[in-house]
Amino acid sequence: MKTKLVFGLALLILTGCNSSTEEQGQSDDNQQKTEYINYETEQEHKEREHGKELSIGERGGYPQSKQEGANDADFKNGYSDAYTNEEALWLSEELENRKDIVTAQVASTEDQILVGLIQREYATEDVPKRVKEEIQKLLPDTKKEIIVFTDNAYWEYMKNRDAKPNGNTP
Repeated sequence: MKTKLVFGLALLILTGCNSSTEEQGQSDDNQQKTEYINYETEQEHKEREHGKELSIGERGGYPQSKQEGANDADFKNGYSDAYTNEEALWLSEELENRKDIVTAQVASTEDQILVGLIQREYATEDVPKRVKEEIQKLLPDTKKEIIVFTDNAYWEYMKNRDAKPNGNTP
C-alpha cells in the first residue's frame, strides 16, 4: 500500500514538473511574436487597391432621397391638431420656464385645459397643484377645467383614484 502511494506521488510530482510546451500544440520556434508593418506611398496604395470595389463609406454613404414637404402640416390654422392653439402653445412656453419642469405639453378644448408634464428628478408631489394654480393666475377669466398629468407617481395616483368605486383614496 505504501509503495503504491509513494509511486503515485512520485508520478504526480514528475508530471507537474514537466516543462515541455509540446503539449500545448506550439513550440517556441513556431510562435511569431511580431507582425510586419507595411509602409507604402499613396501611389503604391492606389495601385494595390485598384482592383477592389469601393465600400459604401468610401463612396460617400447611401444616397438620400429628397423628401420635400415631409414634415409640412396639412392643417388650416397652422397648428398640428385641433387641440393645439395659441393658448396651448403660450401655456406650454410659460410652464417650461419653471425650474422644476423639463417639458410641458398643453392641449386646450372648449371646456378643458389638459397639461402633461415631465418633471425634474427633485420635483415634489405638489407640482400638479402649483401648476394648476399658476394656470389659473395666467388665465384668470377662464372657466375651463384644468387637468394636470405628470410622469409616474401622480399618474399612478390618478389611476388608482379613478379605479375606486367612490373615487376616494385611503
